[in-house]
Amino acid sequence: MEVIVVRFKVRAEALDRAETVIEDFIRVVKERDPAVLEYQSLQDKNDPSVFLHYVQFQDEGSHRSHRQTQHVKNFVRKLYPLCEDDPKVQPFVVFASAKNGS
Repeated sequence: MEVIVVRFKVRAEALDRAETVIEDFIRVVKERDPAVLEYQSLQDKNDPSVFLHYVQFQDEGSHRSHRQTQHVKNFVRKLYPLCEDDPKVQPFVVFASAKNGS
């Protein structure tokens, strides 16, 4: 299993637009992107302009497939200009986990 965590901060005046871009993207991922097992957009409680995206894939190939989709390219094109700096992408592998209530 491969996990990608993406941290970014949007400009304050772009927050509403960024939220819309993120919601639209996640809707498309859910409808059309079987390579993604789970996608969560987390918003900082104390600073709503800070986001952390958690994306889970079956493997590296699934991640590669996801990155090549048109909806990812569109998302990057729309989101990055709204950010203070380029989002920081960090890859992980699942070391241990527990999931209750599923």
